[in-house]
Amino acid sequence: MPGLSIGFRVSLLCGALFVGASAIAQKGELSERLNDAKKQLQSDVQACKPINLGDYADLLTEAATNKQRALSAENAGDSIDETQANADFAKASSLFNQAQAAGAQQCLLPTQSQPLAPDIPAGSKGKSRA
Repeated sequence: MPGLSIGFRVSLLCGALFVGASAIAQKGELSERLNDAKKQLQSDVQACKPINLGDYADLLTEAATNKQRALSAENAGDSIDETQANADFAKASSLFNQAQAAGAQQCLLPTQSQPLAPDIPAGSKGKSRA
């Protein structure tokens, strides 16, 4: 960086540190949101609530973006630990697949496992001939 003032260099360095810290904080937040989303999915499945696949797709897109940023930073020569980005991407991908499967099977099993009503002919009104 010859020709750049020391103040400008310090500003660039601080900006890079801020962006790096911001990306790390976002990754931590994503991990927490993925954990919360997993709990919510489990709760929704048990309660037969509708599954909003878009929410899980958004998390997967964010995880993929974070992974791409980590790869780009590494390719640019920054020492980045990709472990968290890879873990978040794997978790988001798995969660999306689970949400997709849950949406496809939503509440089919509870309706099939309900006991059948006794077969009573119409007009007999429950009277037995004994």
